[in-house]
Amino acid sequence: MLDGPRRYGELQQRLPGLSTARLADRLRELSAAGLIQDGYKLTDQGQRLIPAIHALTRFGLPRLQTLTGIATAYRPSFAAYALRARADAATLPAGPFLSVTHVESESFCTRRDTQGQVTTWVGTPGAEPTDIALTDTITAMALAAQSWTVAQAQSRGHLTFQKTADGGHRWAAAHGVRR
Repeated sequence: MLDGPRRYGELQQRLPGLSTARLADRLRELSAAGLIQDGYKLTDQGQRLIPAIHALTRFGLPRLQTLTGIATAYRPSFAAYALRARADAATLPAGPFLSVTHVESESFCTRRDTQGQVTTWVGTPGAEPTDIALTDTITAMALAAQSWTVAQAQSRGHLTFQKTADGGHRWAAAHGVRR
């Protein structure tokens, strides 16, 4: 719901392993606390929790156990969100920046405006991006958890950039990942 309203079925699909009864209970609790409203949408009070959720995500990323092989409990949406949470605390070089990152079936945009504010969102960039990054779920999680560098991901063929003049340096800085 951080990206907008969700239907019950969407929430159920995005939260594997959570029973329908447990999901219904959690949604009732969030509603009673004033954090969500009808249509499973965050209220203003719920929106104010986003920086804290990003901080908790960044705190947990280095503590994830590395997954081996091709089996994964991660979903593309989890990996994209992990990179977005890192971007929330990243320091970008001066000047405007707009990127689109594709993590398999999930895509998100990252922008640094002229005032230095960094924002991320799911959806279209609304303007021509300076960088387009393409990666897979496991690589995105490895970058977010900082167990891989951008150079390692690129050398293994798991991260490619389009429309970038600097080999992904600004993208790495924008998402707080190691170059």
